[in-house]
Order: sequence, then structure tokens, then C-alpha cells
Amino acid sequence: MPPKKSRTGLVIGLVGAGVVVVVGIVVTIILLAVNSGGGRTEAGPTTDPTTDRTAERTTERTTERTTERPSSGFEAGSCVSLVSEKGGAMNAASCGSADSDYKIVDVVDGNNRSACNDDYTNVVDGKTYCIELDVKPGDCLTAFNQADDVVPLKIDCSTAEDQVTRIANGTDPKTACVEGEGYYVFQERTVCFGDVKR
Repeated sequence: MPPKKSRTGLVIGLVGAGVVVVVGIVVTIILLAVNSGGGRTEAGPTTDPTTDRTAERTTERTTERTTERPSSGFEAGSCVSLVSEKGGAMNAASCGSADSDYKIVDVVDGNNRSACNDDYTNVVDGKTYCIELDVKPGDCLTAFNQADDVVPLKIDCSTAEDQVTRIANGTDPKTACVEGEGYYVFQERTVCFGDVKR
């Protein structure tokens, strides 16, 4: 009879290949999970209205998107609607209207976000636009979001969670807003908001 062949090498090889495949799958799943969040796991929407919604929003909001429409017609005092919460493309809007999201406070050539101090920024077509919310009490906004690249937009109250309660001159939300309300602090004023009243 021919001598029996040992299968130990084959078994070790198969087990090793199996371990490599399992490790590869685990690594792939981890990478997909991390990347699918788009970096929003640390700064995503708030879930606890009594805690996170009252966090101060004084940091500048920036965007690097550009628009195909020239923005040269936008100047300080103009009002605009943003196409996206991420900023970028802007359309002219009548100040105080339902379509107007922001009023332009200043326009600076180049990408110069620091010129806007506590106002939000929108960089389009080689210009930095310093903008602040164009809202009045009763207007509704997209849900509060702590992400640095997301700005609130005015929306219909039937689909909103947040509603503007008060607009105060100054930048001290403790004196401007009621306890438990959220707020957006701009260079010269504070916008307080609470849950939509239905």
C-alpha cells in the first residue's frame, strides 16, 4: 500500500486562509461604518432637547462650494436663500420673506472667514459672505445641528422642529433666551428658538 499522506499542511493552510478572509471582512465592515457617517458621528444632530439644543452656536459656518451663477450681484444688505444647509449656491430673496434664509452683513474678497467674526460665512465664487439669519419670531428652522458645516434654513412650520421665539440685540443668550431654549449667537444679535408650537 502507498504511504498515507499527511493533511496537516492543508488544514493549517485552510485555517490560515479562513482567518485572513474573516479579518478582511471585519476590517471592511469597520471602514464602511466609519466612512458612512461622513464624520457626523461626533457632530451630528442633537437628540436630547433639554441638553444639547441649548449649546451655544457662535462658531463660524463655512463652505467651499461654488455656484455656476455669478454671485457678484450680492452685496451687504441683500437677502438670500441658500440651496443647501451646507451653504454654497445662493439665490436672491426679498428680506423678511419666507424664501429668505440669510441677510448678507459683509462681503470680503477671497476666502477670509475670520473677517466675519461670529457671523456665519459662505464662500462662493472667490468671495466670503458674512451672513446672519433673516428671521422673525414665529419663523421655523431646520433642526438644530452641531456640525460645523451645517447652517439652519427657514422651512415651513408643518415639517419643522425648531421655531424662533425671540430676537435680541446683543450676544448674551442667558439674558436673551428663556431657560431651556436653544440659540444662535451672531456678531450683534441672538436668535432664540424652542419647539414648534402646533
